This record gives sequence, structure tokens and C-alpha cells, in this order.
Amino acid sequence: MISVYFDRNVFSALTELRDGVTNDDVAAIKKAIASGAVRILSSFPLFEETLTIFGKSAEMFTRHMGLVLDLVDHSRMVKPFDLLVQKDCYDYAVGLGQNDRSMTIPVRLREFLDFPGDRDQLLRALVTDIRDYRNDSAANLTRGMLAARAEGDRRNVGWPKDFDQLWDGLAETAVALCVDRCPREIRQKCRKRGLKKMLRVKSINLFTLYYISWLETGLFGLQGKPRKVKHSDVGEMLHAVSASALIGS
Repeated sequence: MISVYFDRNVFSALTELRDGVTNDDVAAIKKAIASGAVRILSSFPLFEETLTIFGKSAEMFTRHMGLVLDLVDHSRMVKPFDLLVQKDCYDYAVGLGQNDRSMTIPVRLREFLDFPGDRDQLLRALVTDIRDYRNDSAANLTRGMLAARAEGDRRNVGWPKDFDQLWDGLAETAVALCVDRCPREIRQKCRKRGLKKMLRVKSINLFTLYYISWLETGLFGLQGKPRKVKHSDVGEMLHAVSASALIGS
């Protein structure tokens, strides 16, 4: 059996039959799932972004969430970002290869997916919480970028020549952000083995790519004009790391 991951864009194309997707394509995916050849693992970012459709249209939400529930595995899902990165840091620290990055779907999520009677009120609250969380995350990143840019200007450190120079200077710093989420023993072992070598770990490599891309655009801008970190930037990073859990599986 092959495990795969679809982000919100893929599910939107499958639901709305756009970007060249046909009913035959959807039927073929369902057939592959029914035969046991493929399983599609969901993630918290997928459910979060599907839930926000309810804020646009209850009818659209029902169609989109309906197809998600038709296609995704109902017993396991990809681990959330924090757990996934912590697990990869632990495996690196103790010298293990890539292990299962999925987890049993939590009971509370299963209960919600059964659509309780007060669904509408619950969904509105969840949509608000998700938007507030993503907006706060983006705003916090933007504030950090502006503060760092101001400090750089004050110290007259100059701008990096290109993305590669920024990567060379800050990749290990980004890896350290992941490692510092772990218990002390794991942090020590990761640092002893070498933070730079952790860039070979898919989830950490992708997080680092996104983080430094945010730094490039947030601190310096692609054309010298910095921009804010967007709500969607956070979601794209979370989907990329979720997909990395299944690369090679």
C-alpha cells in the first residue's frame, strides 16, 4: 500500500473538478483506495483549511468536507507539525532512520467528524479560532522580521547577496529552532551529532527553506521591498512538512 498526502489545493481541484480533473479521475482514486493500493492520510492543516470553507458557504463546505471524508484514511493521519519535528529530532539524536510519521486520529477529532447536532455553532467557533491562530502566527513572524531588519540597519550589517548567502548564514539557526523544542537530552545529542547534518531530514529541511524564504522576503524583500508574512505562508509550510512525512513511504 502506498501512503499519499493531498493538500487543500488538491482536494479543491477534486471537489470542483478544475485544473483538468475529471469525474473519472476521482473515481479512479476511490477505486485505488477501495482496493487497498493507496491510502490518503489527512492532517490538521487539511481539516483546518477545509473547515474555513464553512465561513464562505455551508453548501460548499458540505461538498468539500464530504469528499475529504470519502477519500482520507479514517484510522490514521499525519502527525501535527510540532510532534513530527520532535520525532525527527529524536530519531536523528539516537541515530534511527525514518520511522512511521502517522498517528491514530484523536478521539475528539473523530467525534467532530461525525457531525454533532450543534455543528453550525461549533463550526463558526472553530473557523474563528483557526483564522485567529494563523493570523497571529503570521503577525508574530512579521513583527520579528521588522525588528530584525531594524537591528540590522542600526548595526549597518548590509544585505545578503542572494538566497544562497542567507542560507549559508542562517540554516543552522533555523535547525536550532526545531531542536530547541525538544527535551534537553535530545537537544544535546542533536548538537553533538551536528545541526548542519540535520538538513538531510526532510521535515527540518523544508521548515528551514520556508523560514529562510520568509526571512528573505520579510527582511529584505525580493526587490528590496520587505513584505509581511501572509496567513497562507504558514499554511503552505505546514502542508509541505506534512507531505514530507510520506516521502519515500
